[in-house]
Amino acid sequence: MSDHFRVLGIHDNHNASVSLLEDGVITFSLQEERINGIKNFNGFPALAIGRALDFGKITLDDIDLFAFGTMHNPAWKDTKALVNQYASPVWKKYLGDFFKASPLFGFYKADKARQRTKFLTAQGIPESRTRFFDHNLTHAATSLCCSGFYGKQALILSLDGGGDGSCAGIYTSMNGELSQIASTPEGNSVGNLYAVSTYYMGMMPLEHEYKLMGMAPYSQPKYYTGMSQSLERLLKVDGLTFRRSTLATSSNSIASLERIYRHQRFDAICGALQDYTERSVIQWVKNAIQATGLHRLCLSGGVFMNVKLNKLIAGLPEVEELFVMPSCGDESNAMGAAFLAYKDHCAKTGSDPAIQPLTNLYLGESFDETVIRDEVQRAGFQCEKDPNVNKYVAEMLSQDRIVARCSGRSEWGARALGNRSILANPRSFETVQKINDAIKMRDFWMPFAGSVIDVAMDRYLVNPKKIPSPYMMLAFDTTQERDSIRAATHPRDRTIRPQILTRDQNPDYYAVIEQFSRLTGTGCVLNTSFNLHGSPMVYHPREAMDTLKKSDLDILVMDNYIVRKGEKSNRG
Repeated sequence: MSDHFRVLGIHDNHNASVSLLEDGVITFSLQEERINGIKNFNGFPALAIGRALDFGKITLDDIDLFAFGTMHNPAWKDTKALVNQYASPVWKKYLGDFFKASPLFGFYKADKARQRTKFLTAQGIPESRTRFFDHNLTHAATSLCCSGFYGKQALILSLDGGGDGSCAGIYTSMNGELSQIASTPEGNSVGNLYAVSTYYMGMMPLEHEYKLMGMAPYSQPKYYTGMSQSLERLLKVDGLTFRRSTLATSSNSIASLERIYRHQRFDAICGALQDYTERSVIQWVKNAIQATGLHRLCLSGGVFMNVKLNKLIAGLPEVEELFVMPSCGDESNAMGAAFLAYKDHCAKTGSDPAIQPLTNLYLGESFDETVIRDEVQRAGFQCEKDPNVNKYVAEMLSQDRIVARCSGRSEWGARALGNRSILANPRSFETVQKINDAIKMRDFWMPFAGSVIDVAMDRYLVNPKKIPSPYMMLAFDTTQERDSIRAATHPRDRTIRPQILTRDQNPDYYAVIEQFSRLTGTGCVLNTSFNLHGSPMVYHPREAMDTLKKSDLDILVMDNYIVRKGEKSNRG
């Protein structure tokens, strides 16, 4: 038997994922989409579980506990079903409420639980080692345990579309224990109003909300204030909770929203939605701080993927310290469930939990040079090994070339953090067009992000509180130096969503930017995810080579190997 205590956290719903925790440390984390190629995959992450076991050189028998971040049985829906749920007529909601209030619902839930246990047992996951945790409690545990605030007094806020009967939670933590102060019942969700609005705008809910956030700065208050106030009449802050004014739930609000948005400009709709979200959530945050007297905050849940909202929270005078859980949608609940199961185990055994915060997000696999060479050859290309590859990348960027990078351990979550990234010189907006033409096909109003080395942070970012932002979860205003990084800023309001990078987080990527700074005087590079439009971020060198072939990119770096588009192999 191993001396290690291992928990496999599993999220088996939208954005399915796994996390392997060993003795209080997350050692591996992966979303199923990276393996099966289905973006935001909704289902059981069987392939990711296999990769986690391979990484740890273990089997299912070596896992002490299997932890799930939801109490209820997951609803495995395909993309069409996910979209259609936001167009459901209100009568379906009433029918559902009637069913839940009937005695039959108890039998239904029990049968579903038996089916879930039977399914998991068939996957090799025994009932005796399986634990289930409340959805929003799991969100709270994720941000607390990953934050570095564990063991300190902290205020933890969870805000999402909903799960296990709630869509918002306020928690306090003293010495690592979580106590719930308030909970908002499902159906009163700011996140769902955003998702339904995304659907109304003809985009993909639970995926394209960021496009509405990106469009919002193009409008002006005189065009959207009235709509924003109307949204507040639909769903408003009531002390420490949110409360709707309609019988229809927030997820069935399409008719109410259509009445507000009808005949309005698309940019004004986005401006109204963002303004309403910011005003409402800020008020909720202030109320929570006032009620608890706590000024050290942890944020989690899908609503906090909104970096413009997070920017305003960070700027509140009431907030002294802030941690926003990276990629804080449901994919992060695999981590939270693992932490909760580990904490329960420690409580039962009388041992102190050795919770370790995140130090980086490079939690996937890396691939050795044999795999890299084999995949290059399979794709019909040649490659060159260069011991000074970081210098080469910097030189190419300084010459306004675009470089794709697939090196080291893959980053977990929604943000590319240098190891599965497309990199470019941030000095000119022409760079944006080049990247879009080559691969991304991004909507014309959407900004790209930037990676800034820590020593250059004050040159570009207005960050008086020196709040860390290693995971691109905050937006910042920019200084007068903004013109030198213009392609990494929002074209309208010139804010930036930066990865503030320290050397110890990623020495090789740091070296690229440091060398680029020596060549150009700019301590920032444009950074966007390495993927084809509509596909998940690349994971394996095979996907990197396939993406190179299917795009107009012409330089790919994988560890110390350089692949150039014009250099095809002579082998048949």
